[in-house]
Amino acid sequence: QIKSSAALEHSVRLALAMEKVICEDCQADAVGILDQVWLREPRVGIPPILPVIYLNSKGIPCSNEVDVASAAAQLILRFLAGTSAIQEFFDMNFQKNTIVLAHDSNGNPAMAKHASDVVLKEAPMYAGVWGSGVACEFVYPEGEVTLLSVAPAPSGWRLIFTEGESVRSEGR
Repeated sequence: QIKSSAALEHSVRLALAMEKVICEDCQADAVGILDQVWLREPRVGIPPILPVIYLNSKGIPCSNEVDVASAAAQLILRFLAGTSAIQEFFDMNFQKNTIVLAHDSNGNPAMAKHASDVVLKEAPMYAGVWGSGVACEFVYPEGEVTLLSVAPAPSGWRLIFTEGESVRSEGR
């Protein structure tokens, strides 16, 4: 499912380099990066999708679009629940009282329903000098979930949370 061996090689090399710099050298607790800026840089040349996913699976909350508030929310949830993943609202069905949460380039395969179902795929978005990089596709398990958002407020920051249930989606 991955057409370019160069994209896979660059994705893996970047994941290992980011692990060394972010986890070992800087000992960061979380990170927010802007992935699109790396696309035209020949030394990188791919979006850091696989590295973000890899760091998330190792317990280092990592968010794209320099979304520091989401990285903070992931860090809080990691502290409270042991693991976390960043998601966005993709679809809301008010008649069924459901929402679809997903993210096109950020997730935590350590939370996958079945580890054997995690599939490496060519990333479907941004292409750089070395291609579009590698992403993962997987399904989260059914069960109780806690959603947390960290949002700016007039007096500082606000934590907005709710509890819900992850249910099997149609088609998966």
